[in-house]
Amino acid sequence: MSLTNIGTQTIETNRLVLRQFVKEDAEDMFRNWNNDKEVQSNYGEPVYESIELVKVVLDRWMNGYQSTEFYRWAIVLKENKQNIGQVAFCSIDTKHHYADIEYCISRHYQGKEYATEALNAVVEFTFKKQA
Repeated sequence: MSLTNIGTQTIETNRLVLRQFVKEDAEDMFRNWNNDKEVQSNYGEPVYESIELVKVVLDRWMNGYQSTEFYRWAIVLKENKQNIGQVAFCSIDTKHHYADIEYCISRHYQGKEYATEALNAVVEFTFKKQA
């Protein structure tokens, strides 16, 4: 693994666009996963019971993009522009070439291999784009 401080860049797959979060994502985030107890508990995050709380998290993520060491992508369907989840590198250790990957997908879009497609894309990004 070679995370060399290029930050979150747009990645396209057959069905998805992985991109930086933008403020317009708040409603999709709230509707598709941040307000879903099952998805959030599997992801290890609290349920956000208002869109205002989602906007606070979203602002933090968007501010993170100022760092070239921040890697968090919105998972967006090409077919309808719906933001259905997110994938991120966390606990990055460039010295030992290590990072954890976290992700979540809206319950309505689970079982369609979107997570697999997104994970494969970010791993390929890590090894090819940054090599």
